[in-house]
Amino acid sequence: MLLYTSLYKNHKNLDAKLVEFNGFMMPLNYKDGIVSEVISVRKNVGMFDVSHMGRIIIGGKDSKKIISKFLSIDLDDFDIGKSKYTIFLNKECQIVDDLIISNLDGNTFLLVVNASNRSKIIKTISSNIDYGSDIQIIDDTSITSMIAVQGPKSSEILPVLKTIDKYQIKKTFIDKYEVTISTTGYTGEEGGEIICSNADAPHIWNLLYEKKVNPCGLGARDVLRLEVSLPLYGNELNLETNPFEVNLGRFIDFSNKDLLSYEKLYSLSKNKLRKKLVSFKMTSKAIPRKDYKIYDREKIIGFVTSGTFSSNLGLGIGLGFICDGSTKIGRKISIDIRGKTQSAEIAKRRFA
Repeated sequence: MLLYTSLYKNHKNLDAKLVEFNGFMMPLNYKDGIVSEVISVRKNVGMFDVSHMGRIIIGGKDSKKIISKFLSIDLDDFDIGKSKYTIFLNKECQIVDDLIISNLDGNTFLLVVNASNRSKIIKTISSNIDYGSDIQIIDDTSITSMIAVQGPKSSEILPVLKTIDKYQIKKTFIDKYEVTISTTGYTGEEGGEIICSNADAPHIWNLLYEKKVNPCGLGARDVLRLEVSLPLYGNELNLETNPFEVNLGRFIDFSNKDLLSYEKLYSLSKNKLRKKLVSFKMTSKAIPRKDYKIYDREKIIGFVTSGTFSSNLGLGIGLGFICDGSTKIGRKISIDIRGKTQSAEIAKRRFA
């Protein structure tokens, strides 16, 4: 069954192009187009409906101990009011998801997860709870909404952001509406993500629109995350990749001995990588796409996981796996794009 966010009517009123995404009807772009939306986030401020993302509350005195079984960070070193990016690993050391966790009060944690993985995460945690444990799992996704405000002028639109440090979470108000804001995002820009009731979301969206915040859709979000080489679950991240192959080793804290996959993860950290994720830019006038093959002369050496055209850079960019061990920045490669060999090179991870 197709799902709709509380902002669906707002999107319709703004003539958004709507598409199905992870079971939700979501805006791909609005009438001024993806390029305009990308520019507004890089130069000014934009807003996204990200209500399709899962919002899971884990509470109880045993909550920290139980979710530590799956997270790549040490929750003993995680202050109240802080948010962190982390990896959710199953006992086989497979990446189930990447997510943002926030410490709400020491025994209560908010997990913001990818829409496609919400049920899997709840099931995995639920199946690893010891009898008699004090833990509650509440799926808030259907009763709350989430709006991301992103861009260098975000704090001019939302002055409360000036009172919240990077990667913190705080309960506050926007106008008369009670919200929770975390200073996180998926664009590489300043800003925050607003969680509110479904009833209040359309009003908050309209308030932001009246302040000239440009509505942005999934298309712009994908370009923006690729310009700063952020991975996407289902493209760069999946059950077949490990954290070290996708440059996420810096988000692993081996002081978390409760991690069920600890031994396997430690072993992987010492092993030679089978493949390595790289950023690349096209030097030919071409746009790379997922699953295109990467070559060194006549030899296949990898494959594209994500690709797009960056209007900010005026060229095609992407992420892909290199399987021959040579990932030096500046290395010349080529990509088979619809039967034609197009030139590219491995690039620094942040383009914009």
